[in-house]
Amino acid sequence: MREFDTPDSLTSGVCRPGQNEIWFRVRMAFWDECHGVCTGVTNATPDTELQPEWANPDNPGGQKRELLLATSSAVSDNVMAITGRHELGHVLGFAHEHERFDLADPGCTPKWGWRTLTPPDDLSIMGYDSCDGIANNQPRLSPYDRLGAFYQYTWARRHALMMGGGSSIENLAYDSSGRAGIAWHRPWDHEIELWTSAGSPGEPLEFHASHHCLSGNQGACKGDVVEHARQRPSPLFASGMAADLDVLMLGPGVGIDDVIQNNKNGIFQPQPIAIDGYAIPVIGSFEHDIDDELLLYRPGPEEDTLVVFDADGGISSLPLGYSDYAIPLVGRFRGFGGGGNDIIWYQPHHNTLHVWQWQNFESFEFWENGPDDAKSIGLSPLTEYIPILGDFNGDTFTDMFWYAPGRVTDWLWESASTQEAILFSVFPHDVDGEYRPFVGDFDGDDIHDILWYAVADEVDGVNSVIWYFDDKGGHDVRIFTIHGDYTPIIGDFDDDGCSDVLWYEPTAEDGSSPLWRCLPGERDFACDPPVIHPSQGYPIGNGGAY
Repeated sequence: MREFDTPDSLTSGVCRPGQNEIWFRVRMAFWDECHGVCTGVTNATPDTELQPEWANPDNPGGQKRELLLATSSAVSDNVMAITGRHELGHVLGFAHEHERFDLADPGCTPKWGWRTLTPPDDLSIMGYDSCDGIANNQPRLSPYDRLGAFYQYTWARRHALMMGGGSSIENLAYDSSGRAGIAWHRPWDHEIELWTSAGSPGEPLEFHASHHCLSGNQGACKGDVVEHARQRPSPLFASGMAADLDVLMLGPGVGIDDVIQNNKNGIFQPQPIAIDGYAIPVIGSFEHDIDDELLLYRPGPEEDTLVVFDADGGISSLPLGYSDYAIPLVGRFRGFGGGGNDIIWYQPHHNTLHVWQWQNFESFEFWENGPDDAKSIGLSPLTEYIPILGDFNGDTFTDMFWYAPGRVTDWLWESASTQEAILFSVFPHDVDGEYRPFVGDFDGDDIHDILWYAVADEVDGVNSVIWYFDDKGGHDVRIFTIHGDYTPIIGDFDDDGCSDVLWYEPTAEDGSSPLWRCLPGERDFACDPPVIHPSQGYPIGNGGAY
């Protein structure tokens, strides 16, 4: 980026790296491939995601996908919206929703034994509206469509920024120094590659890398690629110090081991942990201490489990139960005055909120409130919202920004909570557009800001924007033009109190990713030399707003 960027200009961030990698292919179908009532079709669903060939009827285990669109899908924006989103749902592995209604029509009857993620949904984009029980003409994802994708693809993320001011945890730190780092899950190499930031504030950013076998062994790393690739890693403070975070390796379903990679001074050792079936990991400090507990949330009526980690390395559990289908939002909504992280359960289909307010006078006791109608505090029914957690006025209380992509009113909920009750002051906002939001402190004032990231080349006139919040909840705006599709990794890597950005580009031909170093107090960045990122690596704890 430094070749194309001018850090002191209004549009700092301009660059044009090449985009040459294709993960799935979209093309118009030939006549005999999709015609008649067919408007689109996706190739065979694979048995595993690991086989490298194109999936087709002769190779149902292929990794690469192909989406075919018939010319009839182009007759209107509405038909294209329905067809494109429905077929992309198949690319992600989702089955036809109408098959859940046990209908007699041959085109609507069940064909497969899929695992259910949410209740039967008449509004689903994955249903044929020609089948009984499916609502007609649904050109958008339903709340349960989005919730199912959240359950399947959003792994637990530690909200490290939420801990600033009340503990030493302000970034993801792994080597006991307290400096922000990045832990890369590299299943094909059977390892965690640990990056520790080095250098002093004001100097170009650099990282020191170390390699740690998932088996705990020294030397060449070995193991089961299928098992390692399917394990889902999440940062977790289970033992040791806040400055050497552990990693939960959750194996979904049966036949895949569940493991905690216990970290001591940047050295990982695996500890098996027995977790049955499928569960959504909800990580937070639910007692009055700062170390974590693990809530294994099983959406629906199935019993949930709270896993507790003892100082001596022991693991215990107790049953809990949230019997609905919701997104769990974990934060210090009441600050650091007492109790632990609270959970706000957002049920998008019914548009309701349910609160678990954890106390500090009995172990893992909480007050339960709700469900309450979210419409009474601004959230519209059947509307897509992305809840963004941060401290947007610098009072150490967790606030929430409810972002609704497109031309829909967005809402900032500033925490006005007491130790007895979770309360919010509600303010309307207008983001007006489709962005990927990322939270950080991009000017070093101890108040969280939001990077609204959009690829400038996708839509004419679209730029990325940073909202710099102040202590009153207001914000200033600065525009950044970003050419290229990246996964921003946010962290204060040089320990100057200002959030830097690694623009992770896993498909870059030269294997490098641009690096922006935040300039405290200037609301701008210096473009440091790009860094070579690990191949086939996942940056643990990154990739989601909540």
